[in-house]
Amino acid sequence: MSELAQIDMFEVSGVEPPLRDFKDVMEFPFLALQKGRRKPIIYQDEEKNIEIEIHGKQDVGIATIWDWDLLIYATAHLNEAIEKGLKTSPNIRFAPYDALRYMRKGTSGQDYRDLVNVIRRLKTTEVTTSVRYDDHGGELGFNWIQQYWIPKKYSGIRLTSLKDGDPDTRRPWEITLPQWLYNGILKRREILAVHPDYFDLKGGIERWLYRIARKAVPDKAEVKAINFHMETLHERSGSSRPLRMFAHDIRKIAEAQPLPEYGVAISKTGKHESVTLYRDQAKPGRPRRGMPNVVPMGKIERLKEPPREAAFAWERALAALFGMPRKRLSNREITAMVGFLEILRIEGRNAVLRASDGDGDEIRDVLAVDMAEAFRLSSDGRIDGVIIEGA
Repeated sequence: MSELAQIDMFEVSGVEPPLRDFKDVMEFPFLALQKGRRKPIIYQDEEKNIEIEIHGKQDVGIATIWDWDLLIYATAHLNEAIEKGLKTSPNIRFAPYDALRYMRKGTSGQDYRDLVNVIRRLKTTEVTTSVRYDDHGGELGFNWIQQYWIPKKYSGIRLTSLKDGDPDTRRPWEITLPQWLYNGILKRREILAVHPDYFDLKGGIERWLYRIARKAVPDKAEVKAINFHMETLHERSGSSRPLRMFAHDIRKIAEAQPLPEYGVAISKTGKHESVTLYRDQAKPGRPRRGMPNVVPMGKIERLKEPPREAAFAWERALAALFGMPRKRLSNREITAMVGFLEILRIEGRNAVLRASDGDGDEIRDVLAVDMAEAFRLSSDGRIDGVIIEGA
């Protein structure tokens, strides 16, 4: 048992709440936009009386904008619990599989080892800032994760190094958030909803530019747009790339237009470039709170060799529906049990399922988490079929 287990613990559920992110971390350069960065991030804004210094250990580097996905996951679940009036804590216990799936990452052995390194970087990155403390005339120092617990698999030999033994993916992992982050979540005005496709953005500057747009573009204004000088964006990003290379990256983003919700336009006056971030009405917006993506289900599609993730999804769902321990199910077992199911609706990547007995009497309804791999999509992205194993 970990030391964290001795104190109040917030247990993350298997439900996938809407993404939530921190306004301050979206607006200011708290994260590295390049993987492997060791050079400290130093930022000052004298007009706003803001100072930020970010340092990392030389062997692991500074926490990156990709590492931050884990704290988006934690923030979303804490916010969901607060909205439901549930008790929360900065000490968080979670299933690593659920975290990886939420962040749209793989679940191979390497993915779990990568998640360990993410947690280590968040733990060893040192943050010193006056943000939210400037009125008190002081500074605050903390790490993105104050402490953590990752169980290891044991092979009968004593572990002599932290690198010995793979992480145990069957047991829950634990992290503790700094009070700076946790207080912001409790206040709730310090966080914003984020588009679920944010996790699909690959480039560091792409991700940062979306976050700036989400923070700065006014949702309720008549003109949903904001302008920046290229030099201002470069300074605000904290990027270690020279201005000319940074500007080249922004131009490529403006050509490709990969950002969810928002578009990017560049104009030039003499030698100076300006960047306009605007709400692109042609792109789907964020799902509205309380308005799940409900799609009626259609036929069952039986595949001889479906993705193994489809079987994993059904095993989890069937165990919850029929009140049995989760176990590996055969093709025949899955086929037989799915025959007793009614799929009521789809909510994002989750499904509300109903089980009935042989006489058609209802047994229970359950929210089955992360069922996307078990569904067949139509050409327009709607779910219109279910994948199970069978001839």
